Amino acid sequence: MRTSTFVLTIACLLAFSLSIAHADLMEGLVVYFNFDQGETDLVEDLSGTGNDGIVHGAPTWVDGPEAALQKAMELDDSLANAHALKAIIQFFRDWDWRKTEVEYQRAIELRPNDSVAHIWYAWFLSAMGRHEEAAREAEVAEQLDPLSFLVQKTKGDIHFFAHKFEASVRAYERSLELAPGNSYVYGQMGFALAAKGEPDAAAKAWQTGHRLSGRESLAESFEGKSFEEVVRLWLEAVKKPSYEGVAGPSIIAAFHVMIGENEEAIEWLERAYATRGDPGRTAGWFLPFLKVHPVFDPIHPDPRFQDLLRRMNFSE
Repeated sequence: MRTSTFVLTIACLLAFSLSIAHADLMEGLVVYFNFDQGETDLVEDLSGTGNDGIVHGAPTWVDGPEAALQKAMELDDSLANAHALKAIIQFFRDWDWRKTEVEYQRAIELRPNDSVAHIWYAWFLSAMGRHEEAAREAEVAEQLDPLSFLVQKTKGDIHFFAHKFEASVRAYERSLELAPGNSYVYGQMGFALAAKGEPDAAAKAWQTGHRLSGRESLAESFEGKSFEEVVRLWLEAVKKPSYEGVAGPSIIAAFHVMIGENEEAIEWLERAYATRGDPGRTAGWFLPFLKVHPVFDPIHPDPRFQDLLRRMNFSE
């Protein structure tokens, strides 16, 4: 069950990244089967049009989406998306960096004109500290899809992880020009502005992001507050099970670092490590970027942090 939850979460994370570009994906759909109902002859139509079906013959059912992915690759190793998804699993859950790169490279070999594959590979390279290579992959993605907000957001991430905060903010601003309502970009830009030394602008970006996500009460609570107070309010909110947004141990750890509570940060990072980031809430997002994420710079010298990087198969 845990593996299935993780794979589903990663798939949802990928879908979230592309949500604005494909918001009308279900519109006009006549039938949609995901074949996830188990060993039964009946398949439910998830399009909402009621076109349920019956499976004929003797299909082989596999246990869970990861097993289905493996089976698909056994049947056809030329499925680029399958290799990309396998790389994402290796990246976010298994922390097998060598296998991650092999799968991303295979996906790109099979579909060299897929901008999203180049984006995911760029994120991987950036997480490994290979920022120049990451920037080159992002440039390829931009050439393939010059009007993609996700490409510009990725360039912002790469600059952020490379500690080039001015360039990061500019890229996020370009992303927002292409997708003005993307709350997640506002969130990421807030971190870049904070690292750039503009805490008030960071708080304003976060406030806008929360409003766009429908968290109006949290956004309103930021009004007139200092940067530290804003971080504490967000930290308090994100610890609640009712919080509707990206949450979990690694993100909680980041907030603790931002207000100087390093002991608490180490404790929450250990929780994230123990659970692979609580996959039910996409909270493992920060973990693969732990080595390069600027928020965690203050605790880099801590031997416990270095030990955590070692256990995650990072080499210093």
